[in-house]
Amino acid sequence: MKKYDIIIAGASFAGLSVASKLKGNVLLIDRKDIGTHVTSACGTTANLMKEVKCEKSILQTFDKFEIHTKDKETEIPISEKYCTIDYFKFCKLLNKQNNAKFIKATVKGVQGKKVMTNKGDFEADIIVDCTGWSAVLASSLKKDYVNKKMM
Repeated sequence: MKKYDIIIAGASFAGLSVASKLKGNVLLIDRKDIGTHVTSACGTTANLMKEVKCEKSILQTFDKFEIHTKDKETEIPISEKYCTIDYFKFCKLLNKQNNAKFIKATVKGVQGKKVMTNKGDFEADIIVDCTGWSAVLASSLKKDYVNKKMM
């Protein structure tokens, strides 16, 4: 079994963000290739994209919100530019900011310092669950961790 300093389950925005801040022998695991499975809204502030060095993923910027209803259109000014992003490009840019090893595998659960996947088990002293609302690792420790009625 291969040992790492840190294992991150989930290679979307959260997992990639965590990986970009870490040093050492880091393993990033996701069931999909990075950026190929949109897991969050593709909009945020333009300043945030610049802060995380991913401004090349910006598609459009806006300085107001527009609400269109059957009877009228309303414009609401906003204090900070908002943008839409190319999710695939954003994830690729964010992934370039880490030294983690990526493995495409389905995470099944965690036992102690061991993360179990369909590609074998991996061990680390620190394990981070970035699997989103499904909380795969946390749910393997506590079955009712995710309220399935809310899904």
